[in-house]
Amino acid sequence: MLRSLTISIALLAGAVQGYEFVRYENTASRSLQAAGQQYRRAPGLPEVAAPGPVAAADVGSLLLQHLAAGFALPEDWFTNADGSMVVLLSEPGCGSIIREFKVYCLRDGYYHHTGTYRILSRAYRWVPKATRFETTGAGALCLSFISPDGSATECRFDLSQPVQLFRLAPAYAPITPADERGACSLPASH
Repeated sequence: MLRSLTISIALLAGAVQGYEFVRYENTASRSLQAAGQQYRRAPGLPEVAAPGPVAAADVGSLLLQHLAAGFALPEDWFTNADGSMVVLLSEPGCGSIIREFKVYCLRDGYYHHTGTYRILSRAYRWVPKATRFETTGAGALCLSFISPDGSATECRFDLSQPVQLFRLAPAYAPITPADERGACSLPASH
C-alpha cells in the first residue's frame, strides 16, 4: 500500500509541468536555471536574506527565496531578452485563480524589487508564450489571455507602479471576495 502511494505521488510530481515561458539565453537565466536545479536536488528551505537589492551574480538566490515562500515551482520564472528584468511567478490560494508576478529590475549591478502584480482570473486562459516587455518610459510587463468566447485580452502592468491588480472573469462567474483572499472552499462534512 505504501509503495503504491509512493509511486502515485512520484508520478504526480513528475506530471507537474511549468508554463511554456519564452526562455532567453542570458546570464540571469543560467543562474535561475541552476538555482532551480539546486532546489530540486535539495528542496530544503534556504536562508532568507534581508529584503533589499541582490547582486547580479546572486540572482539565483531570488528564486530560492521565492520558492521558500511557497506556491511556486522551480520553473516559475522568466526574464526579458537581456536578463535585466527577472519575473518570479507564484500562485497563492486555491488553484491558479491568483497569479502573482514579482518583478526585479537590474540597476547598477543589483536586482531591485520593482513591483508585485496580480491577476485574478476565472475562465480565462493565460498564454505565457505571448508575454512581452515594453521598455519605453518606466517599462511594462504585458500578459495575454484568451477569454471564454475566444477573444484576446491583454493585461499591461506599468512598472512605475509598485502594485497593480487585474480581475478577469466572465459576468456569469465573477471573482468573489473569497477568491481575492485565496480562500479555499471546503466541502461540508457529514
